[in-house]
Amino acid sequence: MPGSHARAIEKAKTLPADAVIFDLEDAVAPEAKAEARDAVCAAVKTGVYGRRERVIRINGLDTAWGEAGFRTECIEGRDYGFDGKTLIHPSQIAVANEVFAPSAEEVESARAIAALFEQPENLAKGAVSHNGRMVERLHAQMAKRTLALAEAIAASSSSPALSR
Repeated sequence: MPGSHARAIEKAKTLPADAVIFDLEDAVAPEAKAEARDAVCAAVKTGVYGRRERVIRINGLDTAWGEAGFRTECIEGRDYGFDGKTLIHPSQIAVANEVFAPSAEEVESARAIAALFEQPENLAKGAVSHNGRMVERLHAQMAKRTLALAEAIAASSSSPALSR
């Protein structure tokens, strides 16, 4: 359904369908794209579509709205706790890696936490103090995952995430 059509978005809540496709591409006039994007994001965030799969069709990266929309989608996903995204075109890799890659500060913190638990005096401890806060082994595992992600991205691109 066109993302710019409020009645269709509302009606989709009642349809006996397995999936709802919100179209932000050719079904939306260029001058209505920004408003449609906001309407679709608001609709999807409500969670009132029940068991229906929610799919958002965005403009291709070769359009004026493509990369910006894809970047926004990646940022929103990261902010919701996702750590990556399924990509459909190689041109999306750089943006996804940039958005989902741990920041230099996150990598530095992860290194410090992982190293803290590797110190001989902390090997048997379940929690230790780090920069005035308590960190547990769970945090060390998360730190190692962050480091692995940063290393994987750096190995596949020229990401500055692991610069020392």
